[in-house]
Amino acid sequence: MKVAILGKGGSGKSTISWLLSEYLSQAKKIRTLAIDADHNMDLSTCLGVNPYEVNYFKDFNDEFRQLANMPQVGMWREYFKSTPVDFTYPQTEKTEKLDKYLTQVNPNLDLIVLGLGDEEIMNSYKCSHALSAPVKHMLPTLSMESGSWLVLDSVAGSDMVNYGLYFAFDCIIAVVEGNINSIKVAKQLCSLIKKQGMKLNFILNKYNAENKLIKDFEREFADLIIGKINTDIALTNCDFSSVGEENLHNLETIFTRIKALPLVKDSYVKLKVFEESKVL
Repeated sequence: MKVAILGKGGSGKSTISWLLSEYLSQAKKIRTLAIDADHNMDLSTCLGVNPYEVNYFKDFNDEFRQLANMPQVGMWREYFKSTPVDFTYPQTEKTEKLDKYLTQVNPNLDLIVLGLGDEEIMNSYKCSHALSAPVKHMLPTLSMESGSWLVLDSVAGSDMVNYGLYFAFDCIIAVVEGNINSIKVAKQLCSLIKKQGMKLNFILNKYNAENKLIKDFEREFADLIIGKINTDIALTNCDFSSVGEENLHNLETIFTRIKALPLVKDSYVKLKVFEESKVL
């Protein structure tokens, strides 16, 4: 199962990504691969990993191109003229392609950091699209073995929808807080995702049943809301061991609803069609 977490910046996207990753790996004992694909690299910090002391997956670019028999420079859509490169998780051997980019968080949880917040990148001309290419093109042919899950903390806003990052995901979730701007972005994401033939689900963060904006949102999108998370000091402190019983129950509901979703099919083909339809 592959899960992408989206939303407006500051909505709690990284917190929900952290919380779900910890719940899957600790409470459910499921092998989980977390991917920190955001500029701020907050997911890494929440998981107790210094994001400036790991191997960045953006640096897999040249090796990926070599594996795919692609030119070392040029447009990534050339990838679809070659034989797709297969990936697996969990790794069966230490020599496999992804191994050097994995940081173990706990026995059931590994982390990949894309590296968009690397100081060298932040002070360069390079854009997040080019740097995200290895993740985008790896995901459709990444086989999640032995019931493992993937949780990706994405860049805030809608940019990566238009980039085509999410075709490989079985569940795409926007985190929504009870304010005008968070709800506005959630609705934008829902429209864009739908245009690409996919479905967006919602998690209501810092849930307040008395918030009129949230009440209206719940009425409008009742069938797309897969759960809610209440305000909890344990979330602020990124302390999973102290998460309250009510939120653990909420997480079980979210887990059950995600697990019931059908797995996406033909994601490689869908991404290929999407790339070929772009107007240069």
